[in-house]
Amino acid sequence: ESIAALPKQLQGRVYNNIVLSGGNCKFPGFEKRLMAELRALAPEEFDLVLTMDKDPELSAVKGGVMLALSQDLENHVVTREEYQEEGHRVAAERFYGRAR
Repeated sequence: ESIAALPKQLQGRVYNNIVLSGGNCKFPGFEKRLMAELRALAPEEFDLVLTMDKDPELSAVKGGVMLALSQDLENHVVTREEYQEEGHRVAAERFYGRAR
């Protein structure tokens, strides 16, 4: 449902860039099962690509560190004050370039 709610031009990019993270994705057969379940839900026109870091337990933390150290961080931050003043619109504008 989440991917289907995206604009059509973004759906393929999301299906083509699914990152598995967390220790649960190391369960035997998890990746294969998830691929089968997603394939049943995804339109056939979209390729499915699942990737997993060699250390998935830490991949979310590594991504957070990369973002925190990024010169671009300020463009992705919504302060509590901004959110209280403008609500979800400020996040939509910051992340998608438009209000939803």
